[in-house]
Amino acid sequence: MGTVESRLFRNPLSRVSNWTAHLPLDRALAAWLRGGGSLTARLRRSAPNFAMRRLAQFSGAALPDEAGRQLLPRRRGAVVREVLLMGGARPLVFAHSVAATSSLNGPWRELRGLGGRPLAELLFADPRARREPLRYALLRASDPLGRRVRRALPDIAFPLWARRSVFRHRGVPLMVTEVFLPAIKDLPPR
Repeated sequence: MGTVESRLFRNPLSRVSNWTAHLPLDRALAAWLRGGGSLTARLRRSAPNFAMRRLAQFSGAALPDEAGRQLLPRRRGAVVREVLLMGGARPLVFAHSVAATSSLNGPWRELRGLGGRPLAELLFADPRARREPLRYALLRASDPLGRRVRRALPDIAFPLWARRSVFRHRGVPLMVTEVFLPAIKDLPPR
């Protein structure tokens, strides 16, 4: 019980809102989690028949561990986008992004017309968008984001590792959380 996973579960105060700089001991998974740059670009190089499937984009509320942090709205007033990054028919990553709805009239206005294109095309194409350090968490099925993953993928096994970062464009935040699904470990982390 000395792994990061066991310490996260043993501590009753430890919840998914406690994002950390610690990585899992599994080297293949840690390499995917720590990788910089565009995850979409890395998956395109590694996954046969890479595709992105947009699940939802809606106005609503940030999740409890997102709200009020990084200037995201506490209740309504957020735009949420969820997609699956796929290798053929295999889901590899569940991606969840959230920004204040007001930012759609400002620096993140291109989110409105993104449609089925990957968010990475927007985030990594504009040099004014800056990424803050990555944080990691072990996600359980009972966590709010875990429930969203379970809705999209009812048979997926938990716990799952996730990483989160905030991108800022002219100081306005957009939070991106990527949940790494079991099939990701079958790919080389280029």
